Amino acid sequence: MKPTALRLALICYGLMFIGIVISADRGVSFWKFLNEWPMGDKIGHLGLVGTFSLLFNLALKGRCAPRPFSRFMLGTLLVATIMTTEELSQAFFPSRTLDLLDGLANLTGAALGGVAARLILRQKRPCPAAA
Repeated sequence: MKPTALRLALICYGLMFIGIVISADRGVSFWKFLNEWPMGDKIGHLGLVGTFSLLFNLALKGRCAPRPFSRFMLGTLLVATIMTTEELSQAFFPSRTLDLLDGLANLTGAALGGVAARLILRQKRPCPAAA
């Protein structure tokens, strides 16, 4: 995929993601069907965040984060930070529930998206070990 198309895909996905978060903050859920499955909500978090991390890492061409986090891909670290902040912000919305397992699913999705990006980019290691 061309870099411009990747960036456009990331922007569109990010805007969709923001729309999902704002809707959830207002008490509107498009994903009620996920609650019908055991752990469906967690699978939803994993898939949404994993895709976000994958697109972010591909758009950044697998760039490593700056020190002291240089063992991680920058996209993975940014998505993990954004999603942790978003999960913690749920404590301030009556229509939302701060959930440790949701946070864990978000972090797992971010990590799996990074692994998928590494495989697509054919990197043997995502980033060199910090010195």
